[in-house]
Amino acid sequence: MFERQVQAPGRAGDIVVGISTSGNSENVLRALEYAHSRGMQAIVLTGETGGKMMKQGWTTICVPSTVTQFIQESHIMIGHILCEVLERSLSDDEHGIAGKSAVD
Repeated sequence: MFERQVQAPGRAGDIVVGISTSGNSENVLRALEYAHSRGMQAIVLTGETGGKMMKQGWTTICVPSTVTQFIQESHIMIGHILCEVLERSLSDDEHGIAGKSAVD
């Protein structure tokens, strides 16, 4: 299912975000494998051990917990932070402030 979501819009140079509490979700792993085969990068969010997805990411963020609800809540917060950083970065670029850190 997730592989198909990457196939349609995904292009070389894109960034795919893979999220799995255990890091072993076969659907997400297949999507990441497809993304890599097409020249895409991946940001991976997992739980404590990282599972099979641990080495699938250009950047991997492992939440230091084995409690599913804590991992999922952390993934939601991390997603919001990534969106905020991206929005600030794009806004800065539009205003001619490219290169300024989004977290400054």
